[in-house]
Amino acid sequence: MTDVQRTPLTIDPADLLQAFGQSASTCTPQAPAVAPGDGLEAVWAAVRAAGEGAGLGLLAASVVTGLRARVSEVTARVGAGPAVTVALSGPWSPGTTADASPRWVSDLLQAAGGRTAAPEAAEVTLILGPEMAGDTPRSDVRVAIDLRRPGPRLAEAAEVLAAALHPERCSDLAVRHAARIARRTRPPGN
Repeated sequence: MTDVQRTPLTIDPADLLQAFGQSASTCTPQAPAVAPGDGLEAVWAAVRAAGEGAGLGLLAASVVTGLRARVSEVTARVGAGPAVTVALSGPWSPGTTADASPRWVSDLLQAAGGRTAAPEAAEVTLILGPEMAGDTPRSDVRVAIDLRRPGPRLAEAAEVLAAALHPERCSDLAVRHAARIARRTRPPGN
């Protein structure tokens, strides 16, 4: 693991304010850090702790309950069917597996009905990034989500991943997040 992969990542205070429905003039939550080896539950615990530290304990507990519910709903919608094998490409890793990515990425992928695989064994390659810009050479799906930072937006990321991997089971999510998902069909034999 490189130093970058071990460095705790902070939750953006603006994301916390948005999740808590507060403005910077009414609340100043501390930006908690989450280690890349921590999973989604640690992210939710950090969000709650930030709210409690800002005097918003009950609100933070309610927000975290809602975030967990959104991810649980995604998991229920994709069902117990076989997981889609996925090779990931993202800004944290020169490779295409989740091995070098923060653990919450693997947690989100699993919640969305996917599992990581080596590129040659994958059914789908996901290129993850904050924007849709760029070509998708030799890739199936480009998904505009930024998973480099933990925080409340990860619940929405689970919805986008589920829509990208299981559009037939998550058709309303696929429509809602269509601007964040680009598909490219590979020519036969590629």
